Amino acid sequence: MLDRTKEDIAGQLSEAQVIVQTEAVKIKAAIRADFILSIEIIVITLETVIDQILPIQIMVVSFIALLATVGVYGFVALLVRLDDVGSYLIKRSV
Repeated sequence: MLDRTKEDIAGQLSEAQVIVQTEAVKIKAAIRADFILSIEIIVITLETVIDQILPIQIMVVSFIALLATVGVYGFVALLVRLDDVGSYLIKRSV
């Protein structure tokens, strides 16, 4: 019973469950990529101000981290809203 393959299990799941699982995998990958990009931004920023005194380093890196976070998540929120608008227009046209 434990020898079932992914295809066997997927065959037993409803299409909605498969979609949810697929989306969960995509979300995990997106979070991982976002984390890596955030670390890269912080490292580049810190490299830029490495010769400055510590309070300046902290302020600059904090500001850039906040700006990058707001920018990235703001852009993602915009994409989600555009997707919602597209879904609404499709439902309205039917």
